[in-house]
Amino acid sequence: MDISSLQETLLAQLDGNIAWVKDIAGLFLETMPQMLADLKAAVEGQDAPALQQAAHRIKGTLGTFQALEAAQIASVLETMAEAGDLAGAEAHCAQLEAAVEHLLAVTRQLVSSI
Repeated sequence: MDISSLQETLLAQLDGNIAWVKDIAGLFLETMPQMLADLKAAVEGQDAPALQQAAHRIKGTLGTFQALEAAQIASVLETMAEAGDLAGAEAHCAQLEAAVEHLLAVTRQLVSSI
């Protein structure tokens, strides 16, 4: 995802209101690092209920940004946690972290450009 596609996505979801785009993007930048830290802690601690909750929150947030591939990884983690089978969760967590870090970088660029 690049800046223009992110801006287009958010503008479409927020009735073209650029102020709302900036607010939502700013909120994403403030909250996503902690959500990602919670997810990583749950994976490291093999805490299935915490992983399920963290993955669910991240999945919903990524859906707002139409980051569908990243949201799918979060969905896989959520399903794994619901089943109590965390084998492979570290690899999925690493993939999700990379995707989210990319989206965070693009979002920072978007916020600085509007």
